[in-house]
Amino acid sequence: MMNGGDDLEELVNGMFNVYLELIKQEDEEQGEKIEQVFISMFNLMSEKEQIKCKKEALIKLLQEL
Repeated sequence: MMNGGDDLEELVNGMFNVYLELIKQEDEEQGEKIEQVFISMFNLMSEKEQIKCKKEALIKLLQEL
């Protein structure tokens, strides 16, 4: 049986991948610089910080819809 935290993390990661695809589409129109900077900064974070960042980004995206 999976832990509820694992399920949430899997959901957040899946939703965040969709969010990244949206960024990539926008980025292609702007010269592909956003993704490079984003990935570089994101890789400097711990896994816990990455999950927190993903949650915050998804919440902001959903609020804008």
